[in-house]
Amino acid sequence: MKIAFVLGTLGLGGHTRSAVAIGRALQEIGHDIHVFGIDQGGTNIVLHGGLPLTTAPRSTGIFNCLHKSEKQAFVSFFNEFRPDVIHCFDYRALPLIKQYCGDNPIPVIWTICGGPVPHHTIPDMRPIVVFSEELRQGLHQHHRIPEEHLFINAARVELRKEIYRTAEERAFRTRHSLGELPIVLLISRIANTKLNAILHTIDAFETMGNSAHARLLIVGKVDSDVAFRKVKSAAEKTNSLLGESMVTVTSDGSEHASRLIPMSNIAIGVGRTAFESMYHGVPTLVIGEHGLSGVATSDTASRMSVCNFSGRDARALPASVRTPQATAKELQHLLIDPDYARTVGEDGRQWVEGHLDSRKGAQFYDALYCCPEDFFLQPTQHSLRRLQRSFALRDLYHLLFPTRINNLVVLLRKRFGAI
Repeated sequence: MKIAFVLGTLGLGGHTRSAVAIGRALQEIGHDIHVFGIDQGGTNIVLHGGLPLTTAPRSTGIFNCLHKSEKQAFVSFFNEFRPDVIHCFDYRALPLIKQYCGDNPIPVIWTICGGPVPHHTIPDMRPIVVFSEELRQGLHQHHRIPEEHLFINAARVELRKEIYRTAEERAFRTRHSLGELPIVLLISRIANTKLNAILHTIDAFETMGNSAHARLLIVGKVDSDVAFRKVKSAAEKTNSLLGESMVTVTSDGSEHASRLIPMSNIAIGVGRTAFESMYHGVPTLVIGEHGLSGVATSDTASRMSVCNFSGRDARALPASVRTPQATAKELQHLLIDPDYARTVGEDGRQWVEGHLDSRKGAQFYDALYCCPEDFFLQPTQHSLRRLQRSFALRDLYHLLFPTRINNLVVLLRKRFGAI
């Protein structure tokens, strides 16, 4: 079948990597996959994955989600490709398909990749596929999406190890003066919504002091200059207290950060960073905005997967086990006990291979694509217009208050929990 993958935000995030992993697995079982995306820096991820790609540049004007050129590029692509199924992978993909779906009765699948339960409009359609029980329950309870319209399929890790070549790793270490000490790697967007987790990790490293005998490497795309300044300031303070540069913050390598994982001794992160690190056999700590969720093992992974390895499950844990001091204790245990670290890494790898293999995810989608026409329920034009309006208001707010949008999201999450 001819399947069009649509990404309204083709960036460096996990949803792009998830789409590529699923697309490659679907290619292997005979489907013709073509990706259409609004380019925000993620084209190399798709091209490196070997998937055909058509992009349109994102509008830089007001109300980006209403820009006609993006929709015209989309319609042009679809009129040429003529897909049998449209498979959307993010919220901003849905307004793009509005005009095309209005004129074509075509099956539409929507995979919502990660994230907490959204507070903006969610169109009712079938099927909606999510990665976690947290999101499935949230869409049903807060947005009144019927349970029979919601499906869970978290399997989206391609069991293929990407690593730096020896020369590249040596060059990276030299550029950032990493030396030969063990590396604790934190991969994260540097944004206000990620700030708590990043500062928590730096505090934990400061707690360990010079006994750590390791370097903390923080790699991520800078989404907020304000957040970046706070992270740099915290890193400089810790380095000053330790008397040497033990914490490094950089955006270098963020476009292919997963390739850095095998050069690390311990990984810290959420979402794809967490389970990609587990797959590489690297001991992994899940740290989110609520603090330490724990070391990722087969005993903790089921709990963590309920919230998509976001760390939001830590809210239910006692405060004493999710502090920077608790994180420092776990890091020290992994650093001084190689046998324990190897056991944790191997246990995590086996869990990912058993639960998140993208080939299993492809089989799930293959079955959905083949469902009879009356199984699919397209989003109504009215619901897509409402979603479009909510994005227009968000774009306007971001234009007027560019440094406040992430603060607003943080406030809403604290006030309403998962929402």
